[in-house]
Amino acid sequence: VDCINIYEHMPMSDTHCGWNMGNKYPDYHQVMERIGGADYVNNLGVKEFWIWYNGHELNGYGFELPESNLSSPVTGDISNSARLRNDLPVYDHTYTVYQFDLTSNHAFAIHNFVHQIENQLSYINRRQDGNEDLFFKSFCGMDESQSWITGRCGWTHMPPNTNEHYHYDDTIYVWSDCEDWNPQNDGIKKLVNVATWRDIPYDWPAEPGWTPDDSPYSVLQQRAETHFYIYWRQNIPGKNNGICYGANAELTDWWQFLGNWDEAVRSMQGLYVAVNKVSSNTNSLLSDFHLRPNYPNPFNNTTRIGYYLPTDANIHLLIYNLYGQVIRSLESRHLPKGSYELVWDGRNNNGQTVGSGVYFVQLQVNAAGKLKSYQQKMVLLK
Repeated sequence: VDCINIYEHMPMSDTHCGWNMGNKYPDYHQVMERIGGADYVNNLGVKEFWIWYNGHELNGYGFELPESNLSSPVTGDISNSARLRNDLPVYDHTYTVYQFDLTSNHAFAIHNFVHQIENQLSYINRRQDGNEDLFFKSFCGMDESQSWITGRCGWTHMPPNTNEHYHYDDTIYVWSDCEDWNPQNDGIKKLVNVATWRDIPYDWPAEPGWTPDDSPYSVLQQRAETHFYIYWRQNIPGKNNGICYGANAELTDWWQFLGNWDEAVRSMQGLYVAVNKVSSNTNSLLSDFHLRPNYPNPFNNTTRIGYYLPTDANIHLLIYNLYGQVIRSLESRHLPKGSYELVWDGRNNNGQTVGSGVYFVQLQVNAAGKLKSYQQKMVLLK
């Protein structure tokens, strides 16, 4: 939509970088106001802002930028590197700020996008199942001890043939189902190594006199890493993928979450949906009343609690302590069919901040004269 060159120092916030306490984040509120960010998002439909900067200069001034930073009116901050509730202004629609270091390389820029995809899809997995098993264990490749394994699709730091961070050019072959992936791991497997993605004939800038027959490399380095990111994304389940998930479910189009986050989240889409028959254990989000796992959990100060009503109903959303005492009533009224989300700020009905510990959120539903209740455990840490 626009390219803007700003010859000014990045304004600094008072927020320290979580993994590097010597550095602070930029003040994105000033940045977005400076460029008219609200107009770009609300009126022009912009979903991404790419900020290019001189990384050496920023770090010299005590700055650090997250690789990706999402602001959403429906889910809050679902970002890579840091999730700070108030570091970006919230507009009418979701948008993501990507940071690219001019002193780094092209592969680093694509690296940021892949991490953001991981964060959004794993969030949907947690919202649907209360865990990230389908995405990280089955799709990327992780065992029950949460150790990275080879043979699946890999993730940003690791291709399918390695469990070593940032090793994109490993020549070791492994059997992988990445090109015919399904959760059950019974797709067609093929031997893959660096040549599998590096040698895909994507357009690639060549140095003078270089021809495709000379070498798989050109004047731009990191071809293997860059190609892997593209190859990895091509393995993400798309529209009408027909991939089964157990006996009663199919995978949805995962790209819907990346193409239109707001619509997918508001319509309660998940990474899979029940087919053929609906039972109590299919996890179909739209078939029954549904209390979603709160996020984050454990949490510090605030957590988001969502639920879905397939019909109009009288509901009570209550917070209990370990002694079974109601300490907070978050909602108590008649609501129409739909998806809802509230924030618990860690306070009781008297406005007092409660202490660290285990709490329970309970959704009580009265619909058509039938009473139902659903409960989730929450952990508050300070």
